Amino acid sequence: MSKKTFDAEDIAAVTRVLESGQLGAGAEVAALEREFAAALGAAHGIACNAAMGGLHAALLAVGVGAGDEVVCDPLVLFGGLAVLYTGALPVFADVAADSHNMDPASLRERITPRTKAVIVTHHWGEPADMDGILAVAGAHKLPVIEDCAHALFGEWRGRSAGTLGAVGVFSFNSSKHVSTGDGGMAVTNDPFLNEQMRAIITFGAAPARLANNYRMTELTAAVARVQMRRAPGYVAEDRASAQRYQAAADGCPWLRPQARSPHGLHSYHIWTAIVTQQAGGPALDDVKAACAAEEASFSFGYVGVPAYLHPVFSLGGAFGVGRAPQAQPLPYRRGWCPVAESLMPNLMLTGVSSNDSEYHRRNADALARVVQKLS
Repeated sequence: MSKKTFDAEDIAAVTRVLESGQLGAGAEVAALEREFAAALGAAHGIACNAAMGGLHAALLAVGVGAGDEVVCDPLVLFGGLAVLYTGALPVFADVAADSHNMDPASLRERITPRTKAVIVTHHWGEPADMDGILAVAGAHKLPVIEDCAHALFGEWRGRSAGTLGAVGVFSFNSSKHVSTGDGGMAVTNDPFLNEQMRAIITFGAAPARLANNYRMTELTAAVARVQMRRAPGYVAEDRASAQRYQAAADGCPWLRPQARSPHGLHSYHIWTAIVTQQAGGPALDDVKAACAAEEASFSFGYVGVPAYLHPVFSLGGAFGVGRAPQAQPLPYRRGWCPVAESLMPNLMLTGVSSNDSEYHRRNADALARVVQKLS
């Protein structure tokens, strides 16, 4: 999926670190933290080994532990997995059918006296309804952690995704807007959370609290600094590529692209649409067959079913079935998030990055042929 450019500048950055002999967290990591935070308008940047490490550290920093509940999204597994690592229970709120993002009304319904935090994912790069989510969370005094793995330089009402809640977490995985193979960054405006996350991520000889070795290396940070300077261009190119697919799907009665809020700015990590099962429209299998015939490269169904229907959650997390400190039985069952369950099999997705500058033109043209053939 990645189209990232790695050249002599990246090699020079790595060489500089190797020649310094300082491979553990040092000046490169500190500089990356400052530069990333400044690019997003955040007070603090906290480098980490991966976005999962950042999510786990953020949950621990806001006080989540065994027996607590955290409300998260059902379309991706990552927020729920981070909750499992703390010994808490992931509770999944449903999504809105048009945006694919967390529905504030469902969030309100899933909050209980055990709820300790909320993880909201900005799916595919479209910021979630942060007005509604922060209003619900604020009424219950719950911190909101933003999973921004898809949403670098996404915005909500002019503010960068990741800076609206208590903590925002970004991924530097090989497919993301900034790629270092693996790695991540958390941002926060809260000095206490900044201090706590640093204490959790940096494992010293005599840690002040139970910590994890989630540090970023100097080599990773050196490459990330170069890639961050290029990232606005990457995101601009991805947005332009996504518009080709928007144009190809425009007016199609059976294909519904992810809705874009007038308050948000989409990053377009992935372009996504729903194949609607409306009367008179093509069957999903017919759409897949037409895509194959026209060489339109799309995947369907994402991870198959919502997160809570995957075995990793039914096993009971860190404690195992029947041993978790929660008094209630595990609530995971079909029908729990009906919108997510109806969306998942009908998701049609394509990454919007490519090394081939003409790839998306060809692929969007192929989608246009599919739409014409089946409409």
